[in-house]
Amino acid sequence: MGNEKYALPLGTNKIKFRARSGFGNNLYVDSICVVNNAAAVASTITLATEGLYNTSTLRLNKRDTVRAYLRNTSSPFNIIDSGKGVVDSVTHTAQILFANAPSGTYYLHIKHRNSIETWSKAGGESYNRGSAFSYDFTTALSQAYGSNMILKGSESCIYSGDVNQDGVIDATDVAAIDNDAFGFLSGYLVTDLNGDNFTDGTDFLIADNNATSLVSKSTPEPGPVVARVLRQVNIEKTSVTRSNNDNDKRKINQSGEKIQTESKD
Repeated sequence: MGNEKYALPLGTNKIKFRARSGFGNNLYVDSICVVNNAAAVASTITLATEGLYNTSTLRLNKRDTVRAYLRNTSSPFNIIDSGKGVVDSVTHTAQILFANAPSGTYYLHIKHRNSIETWSKAGGESYNRGSAFSYDFTTALSQAYGSNMILKGSESCIYSGDVNQDGVIDATDVAAIDNDAFGFLSGYLVTDLNGDNFTDGTDFLIADNNATSLVSKSTPEPGPVVARVLRQVNIEKTSVTRSNNDNDKRKINQSGEKIQTESKD
């Protein structure tokens, strides 16, 4: 059956082995190990997303939820554990509990609802179950795998704009934001990148700039699929731009706000 691991509940546990075979009733087991793991302690993860980080206040425009994964450092980089936390707008930290992961060396993998998934730097991080674990993405671009972040002021931020969470910021994301901006939509929207509860030209510009720069996820996993997607994006983006020019044009001032809508006859 290979190697199997089971988490046991607190207290006294009884373990039984049973086998059924047409070749006799003998059962052979070896390498049985019962480990009394220390209780898990919440980890402190520090991060900021490009859209939410405000360089004037040095705060995030709002608190938001992220999911963090601990992944093996060798292919296929299996997920060992995960947890969710809310990133505080002042400290930029989230308290995340990895309830099941044993001690080991792992990649830290972050996912946010409208940002590029981001992994910790190459080599992985040492995680000791029962001890405080912390990781800070904001101190340097190199804290992310492939240095795949953007410097905003003095803060290293995770790229914003991957609205559909396909690992690349492209014309599909830009079009989704553009459509919501055209409809003057408001609220807790995936297309609201800067967290002001409105989807408008400011959000459009963030995604459009990143799409122009061909921003995509950078991970230890093979990436030829992303490369093919990027080639498709060039075609899609040309099509979307032409459609906007021929039909609806939205004027955006220098701050990125929509100030007028015109329709060609």
